[in-house]
Amino acid sequence: MNLRLKICVLVFLLLTIVSCNTEDTLTCLKTTGDEISETYDLESFDKIIVYERIQLIVKDAPEVSVRLETGENLLEDMEVFVEDGVLNVRNNGACNLFRDYDYSKVYVSAPNLTEIRNSSGFTVLSDGVIGWENLALISDDLIEEDFFHKDGDFRMTLDSESVLIQCNGLSNYFLDGSIENLDINLLEGDSRLPLEDLIVQNVIVNHTGTNDIIIAPLQSITGELRSTGNLILKNTPPVVEVDELFTGRVIFD
Repeated sequence: MNLRLKICVLVFLLLTIVSCNTEDTLTCLKTTGDEISETYDLESFDKIIVYERIQLIVKDAPEVSVRLETGENLLEDMEVFVEDGVLNVRNNGACNLFRDYDYSKVYVSAPNLTEIRNSSGFTVLSDGVIGWENLALISDDLIEEDFFHKDGDFRMTLDSESVLIQCNGLSNYFLDGSIENLDINLLEGDSRLPLEDLIVQNVIVNHTGTNDIIIAPLQSITGELRSTGNLILKNTPPVVEVDELFTGRVIFD
């Protein structure tokens, strides 16, 4: 390679690297840029789907607000919209040669939500105690196989009447607070539910997974163990009616 060609290549590489710090750069080459906050005025919703590469933080509050924190150069790759009563949050910037994945966060406050689907790969967090009456926490791909990610965790403090946990992958649920009625559907996978710090009255369990549920129900627990995962009871309620249909066992601890 002659000297002139070498100089041209070096100049091209230098210009490419310098241009990485703008929002107009190809997604793969973008750096994050300065942190910015974008607030969205949206139509009403009572459900959320958060897709890959965005962390969701939810708060029980009288007024609805949706705020995205991301890098200035990444904002145009973000989609935040409501469709059929569902808040969808997407990060379309999949390629990241010059930045970290775990940068963007969305903060959602609402007086009531009924469903959160975590397809992000990150942990859904609660900011304070969540007092929504009926809530489903979902991490599965039953709607469309392999379309949704199913390895993002939930770490939340709840004060709810009825809660549904439904997953068929690797998501773990770290819940505390108080729930009257808890419905657990572990449809397959290796999800772990260390719920011993949760105050829960009544539990229905359908366990087809390979990991353990650890829980301390106060009034009743009913259901079925259909795989190798165990049900570890930290308290013995008056009603324990759980069928052991495979190698998973009810363990009184």
